[in-house]
Amino acid sequence: METTFLEIQFLTNQKLVKLIFKITFVAFVVGAILGLIQDSSMFEIFTTFFLFTLALYVSFSKIGMKTKVDTTTLYIKHPFVGNMKVLLSEIVSVEKTNFKFPPNRKSYHKKFGTLYRMYGNNGLLIKMKNKNSVYLGSQKVENLEDAIQSKLNKKMD
Repeated sequence: METTFLEIQFLTNQKLVKLIFKITFVAFVVGAILGLIQDSSMFEIFTTFFLFTLALYVSFSKIGMKTKVDTTTLYIKHPFVGNMKVLLSEIVSVEKTNFKFPPNRKSYHKKFGTLYRMYGNNGLLIKMKNKNSVYLGSQKVENLEDAIQSKLNKKMD
């Protein structure tokens, strides 16, 4: 099947996650240097914590949400909410929206339906024939909307 849109949003692209890891790395490096100057056991402790944090950062950088649109299907693969497959024939409307949810909310909301996003406040509200709706956060909202709309327009022709 031909893929017309593909986006992967990684967890480590969030500004808050980046800031936390930067502060942690700086604190560990300063602690390791002070430990090396004053006490070698402190150096070993800070080095161990630094390596642990580095491993944690690398593992977080592999976590991401994948959004894919092909000729007949919209695939959403989210590491925390789960996977979803929507047939484009089931989609009634697609609306670009900007929302104000609490940060890092990735859950079900009665008013909007299932919310799939990693970061940011832009996305699409996708309404389906079975009255369900899905909010799909994206950093490439225009491209995603164009890909879905072009498939919906072809379906109607």
